Amino acid sequence: MSKATTSQRVQQIIVAIILCFLVGMFLLFLAIPFLYFTGIAQVLWRLVTGWIFFLNDHLPRMSTNAATWVPGVLALIIAAAVGHGFLRAWAKRREKRWSLGSTLALAMIVPVLFVISFLVPGIILQGTQLAGVKWVHHSPSRPGWTQGSMVSDFWLELVSTATKQDEPPWPFPNSLAELETVKRGAWIRMATDFRDPAPPELPIYLGAGFSADSDPGLPLLISARFASEQGFSRYVKTIGGKQIMIRDAETDQWIQRSLDARAGVEKAR
Repeated sequence: MSKATTSQRVQQIIVAIILCFLVGMFLLFLAIPFLYFTGIAQVLWRLVTGWIFFLNDHLPRMSTNAATWVPGVLALIIAAAVGHGFLRAWAKRREKRWSLGSTLALAMIVPVLFVISFLVPGIILQGTQLAGVKWVHHSPSRPGWTQGSMVSDFWLELVSTATKQDEPPWPFPNSLAELETVKRGAWIRMATDFRDPAPPELPIYLGAGFSADSDPGLPLLISARFASEQGFSRYVKTIGGKQIMIRDAETDQWIQRSLDARAGVEKAR
């Protein structure tokens, strides 16, 4: 009877653990949107896996100088060997035993203190810097996926509008205002981010004077800037449909590239 009761209790405990796990997973699933939109998930992710990003960034930058560490290691080995002989003789005179492990344990004090001498100032410095850091930052810009989707949608409509004729040339409109989605205001609903009620910003349009059969590497659209891990960035959509993420500081270079190409086209005409 006692064994049966114990078995039943074990089964009840297992069932309770499984139910708690399932309920926890369900609650976590429901909480994912909240965690994502509040930035808590990003903070937790960085706290748990931040050391991986740190090592990935800093290990390639590390360099070693054999002239510095080799003499130190040799000096430690020699000191440990001499110390072991001295301590073993001292213990033998007192009819005691001194093991190699005891010597190694004493020798390890030196590298441990050496590591601590680096860690403590580093921890204090990092703690001081983190105290003044805003861990969660809400960017007023729209996320990159919204901007990327917007320039892709506009590119499709621009190419579709330009290639309505059966044969080239297939000129692009002079401005985005000529597109149907812009005339109807449909692009605002298309590009509105439900997390940001502010009206979206139209991408920079560089297609005037070009056609769908122009150099496919030329920029056609440049999105509004958005916050990314590299800082403020933008998406460039080329005439050929390639989408490239650039730093915000590179925007003028892409615009100038388009202007130079347009000047060449006009001169050729």
